[in-house]
Amino acid sequence: MGHPRDSSVSECIGIVDEHGEFIFKPKRYEDISSVTESHYVATKAPYNLASLYRINGDVVKRNFALGKNYISEGMLAASDGENYCIKGYIDIDGNWVIEPKFEFAHPFYNGVGAVNVRKGKKRYPAFVDSSGNEVCKFSGYLDFSPLHGGFSDGMIPVWGKEIGLVDTSGAMLFSGDYDNVGRMSCGSVALKVGDRWGLASRDGSWIIAPRFLSYFVQDDGFFVFGDGKGLYSGRLFLVNHKGDILHEEASGSGSLCVGYNP
Repeated sequence: MGHPRDSSVSECIGIVDEHGEFIFKPKRYEDISSVTESHYVATKAPYNLASLYRINGDVVKRNFALGKNYISEGMLAASDGENYCIKGYIDIDGNWVIEPKFEFAHPFYNGVGAVNVRKGKKRYPAFVDSSGNEVCKFSGYLDFSPLHGGFSDGMIPVWGKEIGLVDTSGAMLFSGDYDNVGRMSCGSVALKVGDRWGLASRDGSWIIAPRFLSYFVQDDGFFVFGDGKGLYSGRLFLVNHKGDILHEEASGSGSLCVGYNP
C-alpha cells in the first residue's frame, strides 16, 4: 500500500492498494506517516496533531501525539491529549498498554521501547518492555533524542556528555566526544566532530574521516553529505555504506535531497 496525493484535490492524501486503487477517498491530511494492513496514522494542520485511523478511514484515536508517529509491534507512542510532553503507549484499538509516564518514547523495536525517564531530579534514558518495566537503563546519559528518530539498523543513539550507540540488548557499540550523530544504516553511521561530518562503522572506526561540512539524509545504506553549510551552498556527495563516493552533484541543485526536511 502507498499514500499518494490526489492532484485533483488540493493537499489531500489517500491510500492505494497494490492495484493503484484508492482504498478510501483522499482526505485533507498534512501527512500519512505509518500504514499497516489494518490501520494508518495521519497528521492534520495547523497543529500537526497525529490521529490513528482504521484502513477504511474511521477514527480510532484522535490527536494522540504531536507530529509524525509510527505503528510498530502493534503499538504507538502516545500522549493523553492534555499533556503532549508525557508519553506512554497505546495499542491499535486506542487502549493504553503503558500509561503515560515518560518524558519521551520512541516506537517499539524487537520487544523494547526506548524512553526518557524522570524520577525527581534524576533523568535518564532506558529500555522498557511491553508492560512498561525498565529492562535496561543508561546511567550517565541524559536521553534518547526526540529529534533523531528511534531505532535504525537495530541501533539507537544515546546522548549525554558523550554520544553513544546502543543495540536492543543494551550493549554499547561505541561512544565518544561527538557533536552529532545520524542514523545507522547497513552498519554505517554519520558522525560529527567539531564542524565536520564523517562516516563510521559499527565499532566507531572511521570509514571516511570527518571532512564534510554538512550531512543531510541516509536511506538503505546511502548517505548524502555536502561541502557547504547548506543544501544549496556547496557540492553534494552520494556515499554508500562502504565509503565510496558514487555521485557528485554541483552546488545549487539539491536534487539528491528531494524531500529533505531540515
